Amino acid sequence: MKHLSNLDLTGNELQNAVIQPLGTPPSGPKEGQIYFDSTTGDKKLYFYNGTQWVAIQDTDNYVDELAFSTATGTLTLGRSGSLSDLTVSLDGRYLTAHPSTNPATSVDNSGRTYIQDITLDAFGHIIGITSATETTEGKTYTVSVGAGGANSSTIVLTGSDSSTDSVTISGTNNEIQVTESGDQINIGLPDDVNITNDLTVGGNLTVNGSVTTVNTETILLADNIITLNSNATGTPTENAGIEIERGDLANVYIRWNETTDRWEFTNDGTNYNVIPVGSDSHYATYIGGATSIDVTHNLGTKDVRVELYDVSTSETVYSDIVRTSTSVVTISFTTAPSAASIRVLISKVG
Repeated sequence: MKHLSNLDLTGNELQNAVIQPLGTPPSGPKEGQIYFDSTTGDKKLYFYNGTQWVAIQDTDNYVDELAFSTATGTLTLGRSGSLSDLTVSLDGRYLTAHPSTNPATSVDNSGRTYIQDITLDAFGHIIGITSATETTEGKTYTVSVGAGGANSSTIVLTGSDSSTDSVTISGTNNEIQVTESGDQINIGLPDDVNITNDLTVGGNLTVNGSVTTVNTETILLADNIITLNSNATGTPTENAGIEIERGDLANVYIRWNETTDRWEFTNDGTNYNVIPVGSDSHYATYIGGATSIDVTHNLGTKDVRVELYDVSTSETVYSDIVRTSTSVVTISFTTAPSAASIRVLISKVG
């Protein structure tokens, strides 16, 4: 059955197929055409490459020998079957002579012998190796300490063969201090220490000094209480507070005054005002038994509001009120009320 157009299996398998067996190659082949040579002794699959028929598998031809000639520098790959041998010229790039040294000596792992020199020719070929014996095996050293200059010390190692080596430990001013005393090197911190990067303290930090300066834009404290005058003992005598720097203007403060036992503040840096508490802003008492009664409130101002109410009925009552001074108001009645029958409420305004 002949197909006059291509057979497209669209990716499906061609199963149990047999390639056409022929005793001779088919005539008029096309590039890519295949056939199986059924001739006795051949039995190979061939494809046409556009010029000639080529066996797909060749089990009779393979490399069966590899030979190298040190005389000519030629590498020969011997092949069986009908294929010819392949030869490769290395153009003299091979080792022409071996070094006249004992290989066991040059690779001795005892540490007492080692490769000292390797000789190369003009082409970079190794033509000679010489070995040597370690002469410092078992050498002893004497350790001594000497001054190495400002803020540094030197450990000197003197070998039994009079060779010397040294290790210098040096510090940076204001970061580390290195001193030597006899055969000892002391490493520690100087009296003045500068730390140019971050410092993290895992334990407590105690500063024993008269001034602590913190040049930073942000201060974060986990503690909710800041204790001032923490070294005070006995009867307190020192005021304490917070000062605000105001540049060209006078600094202002909030402070505790130990003399008056009151919190106070200043808006101009000179005159202090008491921060009022409940008793500073209002006063209350009971009056009665007279037609004119002076009530001393000690609020320090005439700007006070005065209210009266009847204790028995809780009704507001009215009378003549005169602000006699910054500490006293005078209350007058036409008829004297009963003693303690009137409640007076005085509150500071402003």
